[in-house]
Amino acid sequence: MEIISDKHVGKTWREVASLKSVRMNKGILTFGKTQPDLLAFIVSYTVDIAPAIKELGVCLAFVIYKMFQGLQSKIPRVSSKEILACYEGNEDYLQGLEEAKERLIDRIIKVQLPRQPNVMNYIIEALMEDPEQKAISMN
Repeated sequence: MEIISDKHVGKTWREVASLKSVRMNKGILTFGKTQPDLLAFIVSYTVDIAPAIKELGVCLAFVIYKMFQGLQSKIPRVSSKEILACYEGNEDYLQGLEEAKERLIDRIIKVQLPRQPNVMNYIIEALMEDPEQKAISMN
């Protein structure tokens, strides 16, 4: 798959952000019907955290889903086996990073480029956004 453009990423998150809550909920339900194992994973792995963070996780997943949906007519269903294998691989990778020295981490980061850098930038920005600043900009 081609790299999703920064323009498409921005357009998609703005469209989702402008949805009324009823349409957002309908969209998330559709996402859950087309990717039930993925939504179940997100909900079950965020069960012990604050509701606002769980909501952010579901919302981010929905935005990412919409980014891919906008470029493909049909997104293949991801199985729970595939999700868990990816999760475990990422978990092993992150644990390995914790044990690595700082220079080695820098080297790994340069080599370990994301397949979708624009989508990854959106995720990082959304997670690092200052909630107080967001509240000010919305007023």
